[in-house]
Amino acid sequence: ENDYSEHDITLTIAMGEENRISGKSACNNYSGSFEHLGKGKVTIGPLMGTKMMCRDVHEIERDYMSHLAKVVEVRPTKEGLELLNASGDIIITAVKQ
Repeated sequence: ENDYSEHDITLTIAMGEENRISGKSACNNYSGSFEHLGKGKVTIGPLMGTKMMCRDVHEIERDYMSHLAKVVEVRPTKEGLELLNASGDIIITAVKQ
C-alpha cells in the first residue's frame, strides 16, 4: 500500500545457474540467492546488505526488505513484475526502467 517509487529502490533478478537477486533498498545494496520452484514460485534465501545509516529512508528500507522476505511468487507483467506473498497478495510491484 506504500508508493516508494520516488526512492532509490531497485530489483534485479538473474535466473540461471546461480539464481541471484540484488538491488538497492533506498540506501543500502542487497544481494542473495533464490530457488526457482517452477510456475513462478520462488524461495528467497537469506539476503545480505551493506550497513550504511540513512536516517531519512530508514523506515522505507526496513519496510521494503520486510516485504521482499515474504515473496513466494513472481509474476511477470507488461510493465515489470508483481511479487506475491503466501496468501497470493501482491506485496511489491516492480516497474521496468
